[in-house]
Amino acid sequence: MGLYRKKPVVIEARQYTRESRAEVIAWAEATGTGIDDDGAEYELENIIIRTLEGDHRAAPGDWIIRGVKGEFYPCKPDIFAATYTRRSSRAGEGSSSSSPTRLTSPGLDDRQAVGRPRRDWRNAVEEG
Repeated sequence: MGLYRKKPVVIEARQYTRESRAEVIAWAEATGTGIDDDGAEYELENIIIRTLEGDHRAAPGDWIIRGVKGEFYPCKPDIFAATYTRRSSRAGEGSSSSSPTRLTSPGLDDRQAVGRPRRDWRNAVEEG
């Protein structure tokens, strides 16, 4: 057994929030809806990210990362903060808010959402 250091790589990431929901779903080709018992579609609070290891849930606040091979995966905010630092834009790259964040670094599928009670999470009151 030995010790290893993560190679420094540049990744793209976006934080999934209620405000960025549509943008993140489109960017990561994620799923944000389920089907209830009556066959009606409804929005899920957690989106489903298709990763190389299968489908994973991303909750509001999680970061969605595009890996070095173009794959997507979710990352919890505390792990993200401990692992990545913001990188300045490259020359010629825009800094618009729709651009993903560039950072450097030293499963649930649709069928499982069927039958879940319908919940409109957009109007939920935040506790805290």
